[in-house]
Amino acid sequence: MTKIGADFAKRDYKLVEDNEDVRFFPTRGFSVMLGGNKIGSVGVIHPEVLGNFDLTYPVSAIELEFDPMFDHFKNQNE
Repeated sequence: MTKIGADFAKRDYKLVEDNEDVRFFPTRGFSVMLGGNKIGSVGVIHPEVLGNFDLTYPVSAIELEFDPMFDHFKNQNE
C-alpha cells in the first residue's frame, strides 16, 4: 500500500462485528470500517448460502470498495 501512501500505523481502520449480514455465519461477519465509514465486509459464508451454490467446503469472502479507500489515503498525504 506504499504506492498510495497508506500508513497503517495510524490504525484508522477496524473490523466491527456485523450480525445483520445474512451472507455470513453468525458471529463470523464483520464490517470493514475506515475513518468511521463502512467500506466493505469480510466473513465466513453461511452454510445455507454455500448449499445454494452446491459448495461443500467452507468459504470466506471479502468485499471492499477501493475508491473510498484510495481517497482516504490520498487525502492523508495532502
